[in-house]
Amino acid sequence: MGLKRVKTTFFGYSLVLSSVFFLSLLITTFFPYGTDARLIYDFFYFGILSLIFLLVLAFLANYNSRYWGKKLGKNIFLTLTTVSAISFASMSASYYVTGQVLRLQTILFTYNTRSIGEFTLVVLGSIVGVAALVLLLRMLFNFEYKSPRELRKLKILLIVLIIAFFILKMFISPQLNLRDPLVKSYVDGASFLIEPENLSSEKILGLETSLEDPNVIFILLESITNEKIGFYGYERDTTPNIDYLASKSIVFKNAYTTATHSDYAQPAYLSSNYLMENDYRTLFLESHDGEFPWDIFKREGYMTAYVSSQDDRWAGMGDYYNYDSLDLYRHSLSDSEYSYGTGLAKKDVDEDTMNDVLSWINETLLSCSPKKINQTYNVTCDVDPNKESFFVYTNLQATHRPYVYPSEFEYFKTEGSRDSIEEETDQYDNALRYVDYEIGRLVEYLESNNLSKNTLIIISADHGDDIYGRHDVSGHGLSIYNEELNVPLIFYLPDKEPRVINTPVSHVDVLPTVVEILGLSQSDSFRGSPFTIQNRIFFYAQNHKYLIGMVRDNIKIIVDMNRMLTEVYDLEADPLELEPLDREQLHNEYIIELLNWHYCQLNYFSAEEKEEKLETLCNSF
Repeated sequence: MGLKRVKTTFFGYSLVLSSVFFLSLLITTFFPYGTDARLIYDFFYFGILSLIFLLVLAFLANYNSRYWGKKLGKNIFLTLTTVSAISFASMSASYYVTGQVLRLQTILFTYNTRSIGEFTLVVLGSIVGVAALVLLLRMLFNFEYKSPRELRKLKILLIVLIIAFFILKMFISPQLNLRDPLVKSYVDGASFLIEPENLSSEKILGLETSLEDPNVIFILLESITNEKIGFYGYERDTTPNIDYLASKSIVFKNAYTTATHSDYAQPAYLSSNYLMENDYRTLFLESHDGEFPWDIFKREGYMTAYVSSQDDRWAGMGDYYNYDSLDLYRHSLSDSEYSYGTGLAKKDVDEDTMNDVLSWINETLLSCSPKKINQTYNVTCDVDPNKESFFVYTNLQATHRPYVYPSEFEYFKTEGSRDSIEEETDQYDNALRYVDYEIGRLVEYLESNNLSKNTLIIISADHGDDIYGRHDVSGHGLSIYNEELNVPLIFYLPDKEPRVINTPVSHVDVLPTVVEILGLSQSDSFRGSPFTIQNRIFFYAQNHKYLIGMVRDNIKIIVDMNRMLTEVYDLEADPLELEPLDREQLHNEYIIELLNWHYCQLNYFSAEEKEEKLETLCNSF
């Protein structure tokens, strides 16, 4: 007995499919985010648009002429409706997870974070999947054709829908003020270029070390907001070793990363640059032609090393770096072996990374080879006076999902039943305790081998992480709220008194500040400068979303460039950014300043030929 086929028409099929689309819109639009005017508008906008599209396909498939055979029309109809259904499902899933429909940023991010083999498999798999679905649907449905007379009501319906869509787009949308008018004008091409104000040049530190050719260590942690560090006030004992070092250091309580995803944040930190080149995504097609810290220290006669648990192929960011000045370059795949992960996120455990750091320092600086005892180095050695000072950059990754750490670091476990946030918090805190232990090994090693008095240590994180879902997102890279922006920043300067600094500072200024402390010359390629008492900090996200932001005078501006929306917060009254201020005219000054910064990133700093008229304005950023 053969498969019984369902009789239908192209129009019946389209109307059923559009009903499914409407139901999907209803669930993904209102269930996670509640209701407001914009969501209601989006519901009708995308619902009506999808229904118009499906009805047009039905009319085309129903049209039978010598140019449009029945079999071909049916195949094209099923292919296009299947592709549209898959695309709609993808956009709905993207909206449910990220708060916006699937956009070019997400597609480019997906492309850039997958190997060529993986991406090829996805493309081929999609083609095969669509073909298989079309074949199955051909077997399930028997399409009947409607006569021109029968199409009259459907034509009227299509005309009504087109008129409704036009009214929605041209008349209702402007009345609802769904877009910030200032941002919309800017996106549409209006220019708001203004003369830059004179910013304070008063330096926060203004220090220069008395040490002669000190060793320098940059430790960059992964996805750690400053509120997770004990010295910054976290109630759990996650970071005893970092806290110990912080008690002897200059600690910045209000440090901002430049971006909330690693592929932009890490290269920016290591080059004193912003990485926004266009309105879509930086693909790292060319290496940075400026200087990195290892370039600067190699010029000063240092031995230099870069040792990371990370897979530097991630999102192509490894192509941004220039490794010529490194005596040692090692990331997770340098030896073709790795500990965990897949695709372009194959990583080493942090213990192995720290072992490599300590072994390299032994070979570089010491006159003996300490033995490894109980996972640390306890044998005291003398510094060989004939050996050079060293610079080492290391990146530890355990605090990134999936939070890989040895079982003996199960310090924290919430009693009783745990919700998903409590469970992830326990895993995250355990991973942080493991990372802290590895930093403790390094600090103990330096102290045991008479190195700590002549070594600068800079500890920070590439960005934070929103474990608690305060703003309806989880993780990082999906917002520029402070839980993703505020990072620990600790300067251990053994010849300087420890203190805590609350003035806001930016990652883009860290490298210039270290260079100044050491009495070295600033690089022309730096976009940052030594920490000054300035009243503005810039940051952004450009992976799934396209967000830019600024903090000035405790007022924080967030602009969603895709949706042309603004959010304004008073950080003094609302440090968790839970109650946005009403948009007022007085905020235009801040928004224009932020838009000018954005304009300069795309049209001056990223331009091959720079316009002279922009020089004064853009150099102020």
